[in-house]
Amino acid sequence: MRRLPILVCAVALVGSALADFEVYFMRHGETPWNRAKVLQGSVATSDLTPVGVAMAEETAATLARDGIVFDRVYTSPYLRARHTAEILAKASDVKAIDDPRIRERCCGTAERRAYRTADELNRNMAEATGVESVDEVASRALDFLEHELKPLDGR
Repeated sequence: MRRLPILVCAVALVGSALADFEVYFMRHGETPWNRAKVLQGSVATSDLTPVGVAMAEETAATLARDGIVFDRVYTSPYLRARHTAEILAKASDVKAIDDPRIRERCCGTAERRAYRTADELNRNMAEATGVESVDEVASRALDFLEHELKPLDGR
């Protein structure tokens, strides 16, 4: 039986052992906020830089060269992820499917804050309020796997 390739374009990475699937997880391309070291979290408005677009286009070309064509492409609703997913979906002649369950973690009051080092980013997160818990992120990601991907098993 042919395996069903699926791309999930989101920043939350979740492993899966679905027998008849090849699931690819991809992070969005570079954004101005990435370049400036500003935490985006659930801020949905930051789009890709020209470098980010080139990253997505290069990835799409590499996957195509390797014969990988996606039957489905899922994306978080954030502009940066959607733009990345659309570039990859176009290469497979499919439409990207928005799913809020695979969105990035809400980082509460740490969002929109600049940081210089990983330690400073971690400090910002530790001091923030309104941060989505790891359990909440895992719960919605597992719900996506259970209710969106698992029903496709065997198709």
